[in-house]
Amino acid sequence: MVENLKTIKEIQDASPSVLHSSSPISFGDELEERQKRASSIQKLGVLLHLPQSVIATAIYIMQRFHLKYAIQENSIEDVTMTCFFLAAKIEETPKKLKEIMMIYYRNIKNDTNITPDKEEFIKVHDRILQLETCALKSIKFELIIEHPYPIAINFCKILETPKLVAQTVWCVISDSYLNTLFCLQYEPLHVAWAALMLTNQVVDFELFARMKDVPHMYEYLKSNETFLRSN
Repeated sequence: MVENLKTIKEIQDASPSVLHSSSPISFGDELEERQKRASSIQKLGVLLHLPQSVIATAIYIMQRFHLKYAIQENSIEDVTMTCFFLAAKIEETPKKLKEIMMIYYRNIKNDTNITPDKEEFIKVHDRILQLETCALKSIKFELIIEHPYPIAINFCKILETPKLVAQTVWCVISDSYLNTLFCLQYEPLHVAWAALMLTNQVVDFELFARMKDVPHMYEYLKSNETFLRSN
């Protein structure tokens, strides 16, 4: 994943949505739309009772998808279902596409009349299968996707932090997926450290004092503190 990391400027300058030939949008509007799509994926994940790892992978796929494909040409419905369909397979918790579609249409779009035999349903089903190939290309067929969650939780275990700290760190990381492009900008390790440092400001669990008992972690964090605080 490291070689795929980008700065905000690089994302903006090459954005297919901003550079769209017929109906370009501002980068601010693009960021807002990305947040809406991340939220849509989160809602679908909860409805499907799938773990956060699948939701995070689906959001990561969506964010990379829109580095190559314009928002204007791909609806929130198609992108949400495509990214979730692929993410569930990558995380080895596969769901049938028809099941994903039925839950999305009935619970998020509130369309109680949709059925798998309807022409519209069949068209969307086929379109998602085509978009899945585009999504795979956008992540360069990367089938092992690392997230900050297990790294951060492992830190909490090593540091023997209170349960509230682990819960807060988890929420901070989830918020980064919903509201930022951190998964495109930074390594999961750096996001995990940053979440831990932010949590320390909120909960004050004496992070640095705890880390002095784990020298290699303390040295690493101190050496990266400037980077983490500036990002």
